This record gives sequence, C-alpha cells and structure tokens, in this order.
Amino acid sequence: MKQVGTGYVGLTELEIWTSAKGYTSNKTAELEELKVDGTAVEGFAADKYEYTVVVDKVDQAVVDAVAKDNASVMVVPFNKENVVKIIVTSEDSKTTNTYKIKLIAKDQIADKAFMEKVEGEIKQAEALKKDDYTDSSYAEYEKALKEVKAVIAKEIVTKDEVNAALEKLQTARGNLVKVTKPAPDTNKNPEKPSANKPETGVPSVGMLIKYKKAIYKVREVNATGGTVMLVKRNSKKAKFVIPATIKSGNYTFKVTSIANKAFKGDKKLKKVVIGKNVQVIGKRAFEKAKNLRSITIKSVSLKKVGRSAFKGIHAKAKIKVPAKKMKAYKRLLKKKGQKSSVKIIK
Repeated sequence: MKQVGTGYVGLTELEIWTSAKGYTSNKTAELEELKVDGTAVEGFAADKYEYTVVVDKVDQAVVDAVAKDNASVMVVPFNKENVVKIIVTSEDSKTTNTYKIKLIAKDQIADKAFMEKVEGEIKQAEALKKDDYTDSSYAEYEKALKEVKAVIAKEIVTKDEVNAALEKLQTARGNLVKVTKPAPDTNKNPEKPSANKPETGVPSVGMLIKYKKAIYKVREVNATGGTVMLVKRNSKKAKFVIPATIKSGNYTFKVTSIANKAFKGDKKLKKVVIGKNVQVIGKRAFEKAKNLRSITIKSVSLKKVGRSAFKGIHAKAKIKVPAKKMKAYKRLLKKKGQKSSVKIIK
C-alpha cells in the first residue's frame, strides 16, 4: 500500500514461504568452457590445469572462461612470463582451483627453417667422440645435448627456449677438456732425466689449470705460456681478484677472458676486480650475483661484454673503469642486464 502524498509504501500483509529441504551451496570449482580469442582451447578438460596457446598478439589476446555450478571466475592478466591465470572458486567458497594458460605469439614460434638449423647443430654435437675428452667435461656436454633434444621434442617450442638450450650446449662445448695422450716413445735409448733440467712440456689448449682458488682454461699456448680464460672460482670469500696472469709450472699465462656464467648465482660475491689483461667478459658472467656491489675494471683493452653479463647484480652496484676509457666503456657496458640505478664511475 502506498500512502498518498508521503512517498512511503506501507506493508499491510506479508506471506513467508520456507523450503522443507533447504538449500546447499555447490562445492565444485571447475571450468566448463575455456576459450582464447573466441576459439576453444585444444585439449581442454576440467581436471587439466595448464595449457599453451599460440596467439597473434599476446597483449591483445582475450580469454573467456565459464565455470560449472555457479562457481566464481577471476581472470588475472598475463604476467612477465605471458601466463594468464584463471582462478575458480566454488559457490561455498571452500574450494579453489587455478588454471594457467601460457600465451605464445606466432612470430616467436621456432619455424621449420630454424629447427633445421638446430638439428644441424645437434648432428655436429653427436659427432664428437666421448673418449677424446675428460669424463667430467663430457658429462656436462652430454647433459646439455640432452636438454636441447628435449626442448625441440616439445609440441610447441619458442625460439627463445631453443636459443637458451643451444647457448648451454655451446658453453659446454667450449668447456670440453681434451684428454692428452702421450706420443709413443720411439727412442730405444732415452736420456735419463736430470734433477736440474727444467720441465719442457707446455700445457695444451683446453687443459684446466687450478690457480689460487679458481679454475682457468688454456686458450692459446706458446714457448713461455699463452692465454687462459677464467672458468669459475672455488672460493666463498666476498672479494675476488681476477689476476693479470697466472702461473703453471715454469709457464706464465695472461688471463684474457671470463667464461660465460663464470660467476652466475654467486651470492657470496660482493666485490670483484677484473685484471688488466681481460679483453672479453662472457655472456651472463655475473648474472644473479645479487650481492655484487663493487666491480673494478683495470683493463684498458676490454673489447667485448656478453649479453646479460651483469643481469641481477645489486641495484646500487658501481662499476669503476679507467678514466681514459670512461666514454668508450659506457657504450660497451650499456644494456648488459644491469638496472639503470647501477653507476659507471672512474
């Protein structure tokens, strides 16, 4: 009843109905339908929670999800890994399931020509003979080769995934250590060794040398020594100095390069000094060395710094370079993975 002139409604009669059986909320937290850009996701099943879908453009992809039994659905936009999450919560709010869709742009898919190139790399890798290398170095190489094969065997694979696996294989190949086989002795009357006679054999290319809590790999040899690459350190100290030279027996080697991933994930490292003879810093050499705050480069002959060499180092890190190389090294060190807050100083 509405009372004239007041704008109020008065209730004069109320009839209440009740259900003898009552009402029970649903417990289901599952999807009934899942589409991307209007097309049903291939292989969709309510109890399958992860999918990979190829789209024209990741940032324009539209995900549609319909739940069963009045369950609620929340679609979380894609993250930096291009994964969309669909969170389904049952009507009684007691059960939650999360579905994930990995979105891959068409132009990122490894095409036939790309895969043929990779298969060629694998054939070359398989041609190497295990007996020619040390057991430990070949084991790492074999592991990297298996990883590449596993990646290309996937139904959908991106160029980035393949390139990352290939990079591991190439690094492992570079770290292979050849077995040094002694030449047959044809001298029937060998000269007896003299206690005062110096050693005449020079370490061979590919040989690993342990020197002051680090491992180096011989790159070049000559009559008095040659050059080596720093492979990794065997120290947990906060500071590490990459020397200008190292010694092995009577021979002196210049340290001219730092291997790919040499210090990757080294959480103990806080300060590093790069010696005056270093010309190359490998890819991802200091990646994820998150506590590294001080880098001093003494070399004035640095020519190459690999991709992501300083990715993940401390946000407030400082890279000190020789004053006369300031301008050149700023260009050389630009966009090598470090945050914009990392400063290059002289």
